[in-house]
Amino acid sequence: MIDCPLAECPVCASIEAKLAYDVQGYAHYRCLDCRAIYVFPVPSPNELAEIYQDRNYYSKARPKQGEVVPHIDRRLQYIESMVEQPGTLLDIGCADGYFMLAARKRGWRTVGVEQSNHTARFGREKYNLEIINSSLERADLPSAAFDVITLWGVIEHVPQPKAFLQTAAQLLKPNGLLCLVTNNTDGWMGRLMRDKFPFLIPPEHLCLFPVRTLCRIFDELDMQIVRIETYDVVTPDKAVRGLAKLLGLGWDYGQSAVIDVAARIISRMAQPLLWALGKMNLGSEIEIYARKHSHV
Repeated sequence: MIDCPLAECPVCASIEAKLAYDVQGYAHYRCLDCRAIYVFPVPSPNELAEIYQDRNYYSKARPKQGEVVPHIDRRLQYIESMVEQPGTLLDIGCADGYFMLAARKRGWRTVGVEQSNHTARFGREKYNLEIINSSLERADLPSAAFDVITLWGVIEHVPQPKAFLQTAAQLLKPNGLLCLVTNNTDGWMGRLMRDKFPFLIPPEHLCLFPVRTLCRIFDELDMQIVRIETYDVVTPDKAVRGLAKLLGLGWDYGQSAVIDVAARIISRMAQPLLWALGKMNLGSEIEIYARKHSHV
């Protein structure tokens, strides 16, 4: 049975879809062909633009002075193991530019694209980074100009993810590397929490994927996946908030010493299990590094 015959899948264009979840008044459909989950109807461009122009949107995620930003060094090490030497790097959805800043220190020539006016300005003024305040489609970047393109937590925000990745791939040099991180709907957390999955965040997140859907997209774009992994980073504060959402309770990290101690113990004990789940592609985050073929 087709629950929504007009909701064409933004990944594979199939109209075979069923209603999966209703979250905060936004209908989420699961494509019966490629298994992507997507919001339909898609919010208006004005509604989406308002999200990223809200000053509070990025300030909540902005690292405090001296704080280490998770994963940056590890991801740069992965990238540098796959390229001959630091070259040109485009960070799409670069926010304040923390990844660009770290890459520049390691010898990369960096360019960023960021839709938020105040966030792009912050990165330019504070760190002297080259950040284009625009959507990717309007950034007017040259084709085949970049050795590496990164999309850290971006693709889930895009109404047409396959077309978006195709546009990004056109900016890569032959043998260039496209790197992304997004959320895994078929991971342990998505399966357990279902409509309470923390990454179902409409209208910010418009499309979510299992591993196989992303593999299909890269195959259709004629790009070779050279590294793929899933993982979880369950910090004590995430553990408290995740349990609170699952159980429908009003807990938050920092409001109870007993809950905080229990969360730290649970977080530490869970690491071996989370490592094993990640190796089975059941982690809640997907990280992919894909190479553009030289003939494309």
